[in-house]
Amino acid sequence: MEDIKTTVQAVLNNLHKHGGAGPAPGPDDWLDRVLTKQERRYVAVAYFRNGVLGLKVDSSSRLYHLNLRRQELKDKLAAFCAEIKDIRLSVGATGSSRARAIKNSCKSAGL
Repeated sequence: MEDIKTTVQAVLNNLHKHGGAGPAPGPDDWLDRVLTKQERRYVAVAYFRNGVLGLKVDSSSRLYHLNLRRQELKDKLAAFCAEIKDIRLSVGATGSSRARAIKNSCKSAGL
Protein backbone atom coordinates (compact mmCIF):
# COMPACT_ATOMS: atom_id res chain seq x y z
CA MET A 1 0.00 0.00 0.00
CA GLU A 2 2.89 2.32 0.75
CA ASP A 3 4.28 1.83 -2.77
CA ILE A 4 1.05 3.11 -4.34
CA LYS A 5 1.03 6.14 -2.06
CA THR A 6 4.60 7.08 -2.92
CA THR A 7 4.03 6.48 -6.64
CA VAL A 8 0.92 8.68 -6.72
CA GLN A 9 2.72 11.39 -4.75
CA ALA A 10 5.70 11.27 -7.15
CA VAL A 11 3.40 11.56 -10.18
CA LEU A 12 1.53 14.51 -8.67
CA ASN A 13 4.79 16.27 -7.80
CA ASN A 14 6.08 15.70 -11.34
CA LEU A 15 2.87 17.12 -12.83
CA HIS A 16 3.07 20.14 -10.57
CA LYS A 17 6.69 20.79 -11.58
CA HIS A 18 5.96 20.60 -15.30
CA GLY A 19 2.80 22.69 -15.21
CA GLY A 20 0.24 19.94 -15.70
CA ALA A 21 -0.27 17.28 -18.30
CA GLY A 22 -2.87 19.01 -20.43
CA PRO A 23 -2.74 18.65 -24.18
CA ALA A 24 -0.71 21.14 -26.17
CA PRO A 25 -2.80 23.97 -27.61
CA GLY A 26 -3.88 23.40 -31.19
CA PRO A 27 -5.61 25.29 -34.00
CA ASP A 28 -8.96 25.34 -32.21
CA ASP A 29 -7.39 26.98 -29.17
CA TRP A 30 -5.61 29.56 -31.34
CA LEU A 31 -8.86 30.47 -33.10
CA ASP A 32 -10.62 30.87 -29.76
CA ARG A 33 -8.09 33.55 -28.86
CA VAL A 34 -8.08 35.34 -32.23
CA LEU A 35 -11.76 35.36 -33.24
CA THR A 36 -14.69 36.80 -31.33
CA LYS A 37 -17.17 34.38 -29.78
CA GLN A 38 -19.74 35.25 -32.41
CA GLU A 39 -17.29 34.66 -35.28
CA ARG A 40 -16.01 31.46 -33.71
CA ARG A 41 -19.47 29.87 -33.77
CA TYR A 42 -19.43 29.89 -37.57
CA VAL A 43 -15.82 28.86 -38.24
CA ALA A 44 -14.37 25.35 -37.94
CA VAL A 45 -10.87 24.00 -38.46
CA ALA A 46 -10.75 21.74 -41.52
CA TYR A 47 -7.03 20.87 -41.43
CA PHE A 48 -3.58 22.07 -40.42
CA ARG A 49 -0.71 20.64 -42.42
CA ASN A 50 2.50 21.91 -44.00
CA GLY A 51 1.98 25.30 -42.39
CA VAL A 52 -1.44 25.82 -43.99
CA LEU A 53 -4.49 26.25 -41.77
CA GLY A 54 -7.71 25.34 -43.57
CA LEU A 55 -10.91 26.82 -42.17
CA LYS A 56 -14.52 26.05 -43.05
CA VAL A 57 -16.98 28.92 -42.84
CA ASP A 58 -20.75 28.48 -42.81
CA SER A 59 -21.71 31.10 -45.43
CA SER A 60 -20.29 33.05 -48.33
CA SER A 61 -20.84 36.37 -46.57
CA ARG A 62 -18.72 35.26 -43.63
CA LEU A 63 -16.15 33.93 -46.08
CA TYR A 64 -15.94 37.37 -47.69
CA HIS A 65 -15.62 39.07 -44.29
CA LEU A 66 -12.82 36.76 -43.16
CA ASN A 67 -11.05 37.07 -46.52
CA LEU A 68 -10.85 40.81 -45.90
CA ARG A 69 -9.21 40.10 -42.54
CA ARG A 70 -7.01 37.22 -43.75
CA GLN A 71 -3.64 38.97 -43.28
CA GLU A 72 -4.62 40.24 -39.83
CA LEU A 73 -5.73 36.75 -38.80
CA LYS A 74 -2.54 35.22 -40.15
CA ASP A 75 -0.40 37.68 -38.18
CA LYS A 76 -2.32 37.06 -34.95
CA LEU A 77 -2.22 33.28 -35.39
CA ALA A 78 1.51 33.42 -36.13
CA ALA A 79 1.99 34.78 -32.61
CA PHE A 80 0.68 31.44 -31.29
CA CYS A 81 2.30 29.21 -33.89
CA ALA A 82 5.20 30.35 -36.04
CA GLU A 83 4.60 27.42 -38.43
CA ILE A 84 1.50 29.05 -39.95
CA LYS A 85 2.36 30.21 -43.48
CA ASP A 86 -1.10 30.62 -44.96
CA ILE A 87 -4.80 30.46 -44.18
CA ARG A 88 -7.22 28.88 -46.66
CA LEU A 89 -10.89 29.62 -46.27
CA SER A 90 -13.78 27.74 -47.83
CA VAL A 91 -17.52 27.43 -47.40
CA GLY A 92 -18.50 24.19 -45.74
CA ALA A 93 -20.35 22.58 -42.90
CA THR A 94 -19.41 23.84 -39.46
CA GLY A 95 -20.89 22.70 -36.16
CA SER A 96 -23.57 25.38 -36.11
CA SER A 97 -24.61 24.96 -39.75
CA ARG A 98 -24.89 21.17 -39.35
CA ALA A 99 -27.07 21.59 -36.28
CA ARG A 100 -29.27 24.08 -38.14
CA ALA A 101 -29.61 21.71 -41.12
CA ILE A 102 -30.65 18.82 -38.87
CA LYS A 103 -33.15 21.03 -37.05
CA ASN A 104 -34.66 22.22 -40.36
CA SER A 105 -34.89 18.69 -41.75
CA CYS A 106 -36.64 17.52 -38.57
CA LYS A 107 -39.12 20.40 -38.86
CA SER A 108 -39.89 19.58 -42.49
CA ALA A 109 -40.36 15.92 -41.63
CA GLY A 110 -42.79 16.85 -38.86
CA LEU A 111 -40.66 15.48 -36.03
